Amino acid sequence: MDAVDRRLVVSRTLRLPAWLPLGCAVGTLAAVAWACGAPPMLALALAGVLLVPGAALFAHDDVGAPARWLAGSAAVLTLAFLWAGVAAAPLRQPALFGGLLASALVAAWRRRGWVTVRIDGWLPAGLVLVALVGALRVIQIAPLDAPAWVDGVHHTLLVRIAAERGLPPWDPRPYLPFAPLAYHWGYHVIIAGAAVLGGTSAALELPRTMLASGQVLGVAVAVAWGSAAALIWQRRSAGVVALALVGVVSIMPAYYISWGRYTLLCGLALAPGVIGAAWQPAQHRRHDIAQLGLLLAGLSLVHLPLTLLVGVGALLLRLTRRQAAGLLGASLGSALLTAPWLGMLLANAGTRPDDLAGNPWYNQVPVALLYAAGNPFILAVAALAGCYGIARRRPLAAALVLWCTAAVLLANPTLVGLPYLALVTNELLAITLFAPAALLIGGALRAPRQRMARLIGGALLIGIVGQGAWGARDIVRRDTIGATRDDLAALAWLAANTPGDARIAVNAAPWLGHVARGADGGWWALPLSGRQTSVPPVVYNYGPGDIASDLRREAAAIGLECGDAPTAVERARRAGYTHVYASDRGTCFVPAALVALPGIERVFANDTVAIYAISRAPHLP
Repeated sequence: MDAVDRRLVVSRTLRLPAWLPLGCAVGTLAAVAWACGAPPMLALALAGVLLVPGAALFAHDDVGAPARWLAGSAAVLTLAFLWAGVAAAPLRQPALFGGLLASALVAAWRRRGWVTVRIDGWLPAGLVLVALVGALRVIQIAPLDAPAWVDGVHHTLLVRIAAERGLPPWDPRPYLPFAPLAYHWGYHVIIAGAAVLGGTSAALELPRTMLASGQVLGVAVAVAWGSAAALIWQRRSAGVVALALVGVVSIMPAYYISWGRYTLLCGLALAPGVIGAAWQPAQHRRHDIAQLGLLLAGLSLVHLPLTLLVGVGALLLRLTRRQAAGLLGASLGSALLTAPWLGMLLANAGTRPDDLAGNPWYNQVPVALLYAAGNPFILAVAALAGCYGIARRRPLAAALVLWCTAAVLLANPTLVGLPYLALVTNELLAITLFAPAALLIGGALRAPRQRMARLIGGALLIGIVGQGAWGARDIVRRDTIGATRDDLAALAWLAANTPGDARIAVNAAPWLGHVARGADGGWWALPLSGRQTSVPPVVYNYGPGDIASDLRREAAAIGLECGDAPTAVERARRAGYTHVYASDRGTCFVPAALVALPGIERVFANDTVAIYAISRAPHLP
């Protein structure tokens, strides 16, 4: 807290048990998970997995502690899964429980005794904001019975594979007909580990597990960026402002729930820990390199493109403090820790070099996202804050401005004559720039000296937060909802009443380029019932070219080029499908069009979904 902040608050100290801040953090995340529908054991397991291993690693509990706990916990768990996969030694429930229990004991032992906590006006403001963010995340989840849109389907499948095998989901067979799958998997093993510990790893329980964990991560993102802002600016007021912007005012990351962007959400919860470690090096050089390398490794396993962006920010922060030498060692250490995974990625890039080549369509600037909700306000204020900080010759503000500039160049290297690689995109920037913007704004805004100005400024901030909270109550786009309650009932019936080799023809719709997506809850049949569908989760596109092409052609022939209902059913029969999944939201298979069709028999129906068994012999008129 700077001199101005000290004069504006009435401060006193309070002695508390040293374990209490960590206990409150675990309790807060567990409460959010429980309010979002998670059973109590899952709620506790999720909060423990996200916080406790990191708290065992990092004993110093300053304002940057929550960010370090999150990043450290993720690094420990993802690296444990990585090397378990290399050794082919699955991490089952006893091993996961033993590791979490040992972490809890170490964390408690390192926090024996008492700590002195300064109580001032910013602390209750921060606590109220955390409660508000938690309440918003609970309210926002109400329209959903399963993760939304395209990403939710393959994320659920990969969590299922990780939970079933106790290993990273590198080999998706028999769910998908190829291996390895070169797709980032850190988020999936974190959620799988929590689901196994919480006793909710059964396939049909995963939608609620993922919804609850996603909202917990939404709270964690806001707290972590507020924690990082307070740490790097050394002012609680900066942390409170950043917390308000990330958790309430900005439409992102709350809007990720409409896309099922859980890997990016998880990465954003971990990134502030890397930023904090870059800004505040450990006292000993070896400890500093080990700490930063570990955190970079964990983040890279969750979201590699985000790691590139965060790595640039970490480099600029280290240059500001003239301590950049350790970052090279940390980067090399991170590469060594994740070497098996990096080798798999490089091997995949060698066989599919076209995946790295960018194109104008893929990297077009998403204007609608840049202007969504409060984004223009946040970016404009951040630009003013950056100019103000540079004018006042503040190196940290200049570093943050340079970070944003470098991020734009990473997404658009053609601006400086370099080739584009499809790793960092303008879309990624559009939905993540709110985070460094929050750091800039938090550092620039300082409480005014005069009482009247403070009252006006406080009222203005409360008004902005209130307006943001009111607008964020209902944030889920209805056209991105895939599986409804009726769909989940139908999928449970499929899992219980059809043979394991049943194949389900489902409705399809066009998605990115030549890739098809499911058009209703039938698309969830593979991750939830294990039955193959005519439209697989879109990660099938990561498979070898011939396999991916065959799957694309079949999905298009049955779902996108279906013609009338009799033609579509006949195509499904010839392709070896045993059932048709029809719904009122279907693009081809609709109950009203199939109800009197010969050659099929309705075997399940509820208000909006019907499942039909296809006879093996074609119908003859």
